[in-house]
Amino acid sequence: MSEVPAGAPLTFTEGGNSERNHNITGTRMNRRKSIFAAGLATTVSALALTVGGVAAPAMALAGTVDCDGWVHNNNPDHGIAGCKNNTDRTVTFRAEVVCGRAFDVSGQWVTLAPGQYNESSAVCPIYSTGVGGVGWTIE
Repeated sequence: MSEVPAGAPLTFTEGGNSERNHNITGTRMNRRKSIFAAGLATTVSALALTVGGVAAPAMALAGTVDCDGWVHNNNPDHGIAGCKNNTDRTVTFRAEVVCGRAFDVSGQWVTLAPGQYNESSAVCPIYSTGVGGVGWTIE
């Protein structure tokens, strides 16, 4: 393979019958720019994730909301989420109950003052196979 000076037109022979001139000036430079731009975008994205990751623990120092979810002892269609607010601000949460072979259901919104504990619950439809899991949404 031989090198061609930058900006020189290349001549290709197609099928041995005809010649065509192709000017490929700048192709290599554009590819380098594209690779540089992709690398720059990746670096900026990684930096943004790192900065975002640093900000989250600072919020966690103010306290957390501790929640647990369970199924009612006497009713397998009844899911309950209980939360305690260990933050210095008021929070609102509700239970999110996953129902087997039926639509999922959400419990009532509950507002917790700092230091307060309360529960939210929801009941799956009668035709479901029962509670498959209990989660919660905090606002």
